[in-house]
Amino acid sequence: MAYTNTLLEKSRVISTFRQIAMNRFEDAIHRERRERGELSQERFGELWMGTQKEMFAVEGLKIMDEMLKQAEELALENGIIKS
Repeated sequence: MAYTNTLLEKSRVISTFRQIAMNRFEDAIHRERRERGELSQERFGELWMGTQKEMFAVEGLKIMDEMLKQAEELALENGIIKS
């Protein structure tokens, strides 16, 4: 049970990172539009990539890698996948 709780807890952390990244993106596009006017598709994409890169920083990737490993182990234990 502790294993499943750890997986659930890490899933919540990842969801929090995702929500923060989306909030930062929305804030960036609205702020820039107020200051400079309409955004080009290119600038929109730049702002998106910038906020997403923050989310996928080294620590975020470590958490996601660990979470994926645990999910795979759980799937193996429960016969969902075979090694």
